Amino acid sequence: MAEEAPPPPPPPPPSREMTPLELMRHRNDLMHSAESIHAGRSFAPRPTDVFIVTYPKCGTTWATQARSIHRAPYDRVGVVCHQIRCIASNASCAAKHAAAMGGPASGATARAHVVDAMAFGEITQVVPWDILALDCGQRLDDEQVCDPRLFKSHERWENVAKGARYVCVVRDPLDVFFSFYNFLPAYMGIAPGKITHEEFADAIFAGASHSGHVWAHFLGYWEQRAREDVLLVCFEDMKENLARVVERVARFILGDGNGNGDGNAASASAFEWTSAMTDEVCEKSEFEYMRSRAAQFDDHFVREEMWRRVRIDENEWGGDKLVGKVREGGGKVGGGKEGMSAELRERIEKRWDEVMRPAGFEAYADFRAAINALYR
Repeated sequence: MAEEAPPPPPPPPPSREMTPLELMRHRNDLMHSAESIHAGRSFAPRPTDVFIVTYPKCGTTWATQARSIHRAPYDRVGVVCHQIRCIASNASCAAKHAAAMGGPASGATARAHVVDAMAFGEITQVVPWDILALDCGQRLDDEQVCDPRLFKSHERWENVAKGARYVCVVRDPLDVFFSFYNFLPAYMGIAPGKITHEEFADAIFAGASHSGHVWAHFLGYWEQRAREDVLLVCFEDMKENLARVVERVARFILGDGNGNGDGNAASASAFEWTSAMTDEVCEKSEFEYMRSRAAQFDDHFVREEMWRRVRIDENEWGGDKLVGKVREGGGKVGGGKEGMSAELRERIEKRWDEVMRPAGFEAYADFRAAINALYR
């Protein structure tokens, strides 16, 4: 059942015309209502629920479906997880039916249990964003297309709803910053080039992101690495060997956190995850496949609600001004080093030294290596 979204905030008081940076920050501040944030953070999930958590631009959508995107790592991991659960649900139903009938399922019966993984208008409709769900008229307690239920999140560990499972995707902070710069201003209706890299960095360092600073975000989940309900994934590994990541994520969300399987949702002993299933997830997570269905990953479901809240005239968002998640050149490893000045790269790396080096990581490569060592 849809939830009635809170009314949009009142317009700001008359003032001088805002600069592009001020306008971006003002609109970003209005992106979520206080009621929706509270609903997301106070939500009581099931132990089998899975939160796909990233700092913005780390690959959430890919995680949800699994793809090479310009828009962060939630994006790709979210896609991966959604494909995994749908494939698992279909296989589990077929296996259970075969066991009950003493033979393979009939064509009609098998088709009756099929979950179409691509039967959605936009990915956030089937993988709700925790702190924006209420604003979008969604109820976090509702059932989803199949189990396990999936939720997108950019929340820090201390704020995310507790009691579920968490797939946290990390990415080289230089690439995170560069991708975020190419995304957030446009998402807030600011024309390209109106805000410089340096101005954007000033805003992010000053707290413009609702998710805080990327370094602390990473560290918060790293500190939970011993928990069986937390899985850390590196965005770069999805680019280098997606199949290996898919198998690791499948074991985690269908099993007991370490991939040992305890009957979570569609898993149990009803079926066995196979290499053919991994291949199917990978195929439906490739850039070309996602781009051919770009409207399903362009955030229009969330964005239309956000437009109303921040009062962006929809006439300003036609055609090439739309901010999609599946874009040519997106999701590139190393883009931050190529696209930013040496001074800005040094500034970002200095923050790494201040936050991550005391935790034992000289550079992002060391952090990535430590994460991968957890799952060997």
